[in-house]
Amino acid sequence: MEELSILLNMFFSQDIIGYIICFTFIFLSIRIWTIIVSKLRLSSYLRSGKRENGRDILLSRMRDKSSIIIKDIQKDISFNKENIGIIEDFYTIQMDKEREKLLSPFNSNISVLKAWSSIAPLLGLMGTVWGVMRTFDTIGREASLSLDLIAPGMATALLTTIFGLLVAIPAGLFSFKFDSWISIKEDLLYNEQLSLWKEFASSILIKK
Repeated sequence: MEELSILLNMFFSQDIIGYIICFTFIFLSIRIWTIIVSKLRLSSYLRSGKRENGRDILLSRMRDKSSIIIKDIQKDISFNKENIGIIEDFYTIQMDKEREKLLSPFNSNISVLKAWSSIAPLLGLMGTVWGVMRTFDTIGREASLSLDLIAPGMATALLTTIFGLLVAIPAGLFSFKFDSWISIKEDLLYNEQLSLWKEFASSILIKK
């Protein structure tokens, strides 16, 4: 409780610039944790026992899309060995679009996490510099080292640094983790796409 009291006293002893920076970080922290929790839920890492189910859903959608594309090919393109190059190009383009569509919920807002993991420490550093400048300005004007005079500036310097790190660290860690998850899912879907195409291409060659 004593530590909390110290932090509150530091917070309420800031000037307007310190308040603006700190409240900016509070808003960003809420925004970043909202993104993180939504990604965790999307990846089923907060729901034990459903990871395989989530993977199967993605693969099932790829197979469904493949079936639709094959039907379109059968309607619009001469279904024979000589046209296999044209068929492959059409199939690949359509399946690439579907793969991007399936991955888009995982990719969304990752850039926000990456951006603020880099920007937050700089914004915190700006608050630190401002707090130190304010402290030296107060000492120069008052010609005194009284704790009451230097505390507000030092509070701004310390709190903005802490707030910046509290935003940057989770944003950086989870953006790295989510990139890893996305890479795994992308490889999974791409390999499934190749497998489906090989199966489809084999059926063309066998028939003809």
